[in-house]
Amino acid sequence: MLSFRLSYSSSRRLMLLALLGSTALAPMAAQAQAQAQAQQAPAQAQPTVVPTVLDTVTSVGDRVERPIGETTGTVTVIDEDKIDKQNLHRMQDLFRDEPGVNVLNDPRRAGAGSFNIRGIQDNRVLMQVDGTRLPDMPGGILLRGGGFTPYTRDMVDFDSLKRVEVLRGPASSSYGSDALGGVVSYVTKDPLDYLSNGRDLFYSLKLGYDTIDSSFSQTGTAATRVGNMSMLGVFTHRDGSELDSKGRINEQEYQGNNLLGKMAWEGAASRWVLTGEFFQRDVNIPNIANELTATIRTSSAQDSTERWRLSLGQTHFDPVGFVDKFDWKVYYTQFERVDYRVQTRTGPPVQFHNYRQTNDQWIGGLETQFTSNTDWFGVQNTLLYGLSFNVTGTERLREYARINAATGALISNTTADGALTPSRYFPNTLTMQGGIFGQDEIKLGSLTITPGLRADYYDMNPMPDAIYRINPSVQQPRAITEVALSPKLGLNYEFNKVYSVFAQYAHGFRAPPYDDANTGFRNTVGPISYEFIPNPNLEPETSNGVEFGTRGKFSNGSSYQVSTFYNRYKNFIDMVTLVEPVVGTTGQYQAQNLSEVEIYGAEFRGDWRFLPEWSLNGGIAYAVGENLQSNVPINSVAPLTFNAGLGYDTVDGVWGARLDAKHVFKHDRVTAANQYKTKAYTTVDLSAYYNPLDWVTIRAGIYNLLDKTYVNFADVQGLTPSATVPGDYYQAGRSAAINVTMRW
Repeated sequence: MLSFRLSYSSSRRLMLLALLGSTALAPMAAQAQAQAQAQQAPAQAQPTVVPTVLDTVTSVGDRVERPIGETTGTVTVIDEDKIDKQNLHRMQDLFRDEPGVNVLNDPRRAGAGSFNIRGIQDNRVLMQVDGTRLPDMPGGILLRGGGFTPYTRDMVDFDSLKRVEVLRGPASSSYGSDALGGVVSYVTKDPLDYLSNGRDLFYSLKLGYDTIDSSFSQTGTAATRVGNMSMLGVFTHRDGSELDSKGRINEQEYQGNNLLGKMAWEGAASRWVLTGEFFQRDVNIPNIANELTATIRTSSAQDSTERWRLSLGQTHFDPVGFVDKFDWKVYYTQFERVDYRVQTRTGPPVQFHNYRQTNDQWIGGLETQFTSNTDWFGVQNTLLYGLSFNVTGTERLREYARINAATGALISNTTADGALTPSRYFPNTLTMQGGIFGQDEIKLGSLTITPGLRADYYDMNPMPDAIYRINPSVQQPRAITEVALSPKLGLNYEFNKVYSVFAQYAHGFRAPPYDDANTGFRNTVGPISYEFIPNPNLEPETSNGVEFGTRGKFSNGSSYQVSTFYNRYKNFIDMVTLVEPVVGTTGQYQAQNLSEVEIYGAEFRGDWRFLPEWSLNGGIAYAVGENLQSNVPINSVAPLTFNAGLGYDTVDGVWGARLDAKHVFKHDRVTAANQYKTKAYTTVDLSAYYNPLDWVTIRAGIYNLLDKTYVNFADVQGLTPSATVPGDYYQAGRSAAINVTMRW
């Protein structure tokens, strides 16, 4: 049974947001009426209409391509042009001028972790590429007390992308489980992006350098067309070093390769696309300084990430019976992450402690989608419906060896805290997810109503083996089966071609994942013993969210959007201590449904083209999060953030420049009084581009121009001040980047 209950205080907040929204709409409605009256005057020559940000095409919001200004929620799009002009190649920098979206980062070793959308992060945000799920990594209680677990979802190279789309807020009605806080969708390049106006051959070379991590990159792109067949190949090699931080940082060296290949066949009524992708990155850390102690004399690591994907899809354009258009896609992706660490520890004898953790995951799936346009009782209806199905296999292996440094002899495979290896924190797991979804876009003049519903089936089957049973828990893992319904209702009303309002209700859910439900690990060696107990009785995490706002887009290219939102989350899964570990008593930990959380706030984004060559843009994001069970703030909600930018582009597009500023207020709403609170800071960036020839583009930028010292709140959530906090988490100082693209 779905429910949406508001406390008295929550109701007051929602009423306040509604009042603010209606206040903003009043002058707009008056102006809309005035413009409607003006339209009755004799027709005059219409000025040229310049595309706005709201005209940018997105497909993540409603699973169909449409302008941002026609969606019923908030969508952000970073296109290829912005990626190139801002020299974006690090996940951490992708949304640096988009308030409300942040990236968690551990500069000491793991690097970029996950996206944070309106305070919801990690595996509660669905990530996909070309409409297929990206692999995840064990998070859950392993990140909240389960030991050595570097976490990263940085497995896509930006030079292979034509855009990145972010849907903010619950999205399970379209995407099922894991879209509790939103969706990040990567869209890769296509042969037709380069083959237009009869052109049958294209190739380019892009060279880049960034002082922020001393990285060099080389990207080659080639596209060709022969008859109805077109092909694309994009290859990127990138190597660099550690972040040029203002604080202490571990020395690093990395190198990576990414290959994207596409083959498309254009028929009279359909288009087939075969896609192959391979991503690989190796990181070498010769000295992990933050791990050194009196007994740990040296610590080094070698980490690697590999992901590959194959997919085949078809889009059929001609009507077949009731269906006007249909899409289908089958895909398979494989992911491997290896974390290998070697420590030298004092003796006697002096020993090498070798740790190796391997994460393997594969996903195979099918996506189908159908579109039918109808005219029921004189009302235009666009039906969108389909099904999705995927199977995921997940394995995680933990290995350890203690070796005599002098002789090379194996001393033990038992860790220093007494855990036997090889072992697994959770058993190998097979997860099956299936969903049926549908929505109806109903046009009633200027009003568009879009109800939607998705039914999901989730089945998780643990497969414990001999390795998992080496460290047995007192309670064995069990299968979990869940069924969920996720409704959605969207409204969009256009006063005229300039002003519109939108509103949306959406339900989200996240089934108990393998790493929370079935983490079972026991250590009974040593003076203090402990264990993690599986919990097959976990309930799905759920959310109910409402959002409403107003938009305006003008003929000179100016636009704005103001929105307010309120999200209520239930059954958040967290680790709790059942029994404190003391000598003679085995400590017990378990994942349980705990928190009921609310997050509410407001966002603004605007672009003002006050002259044909000049533009002023800005954004504001304000959010408040509260744990309603403990009445304390939520660490993951970002502080108030402002962005502003001034841009100049010549009419002929030969050159342009931008000055961007970002101010982040202090983050003092933390869960516990002793946790680190980040200070306010302001950064300024300067960037420019120049096209000296039709086939050459140069783009350069200076970032953190004023060389400010600051810490990103997302990197230090829940940490207490210490010798390493905030010193290990300072962001980069002043840096410069340049890239040159040559096209033939």
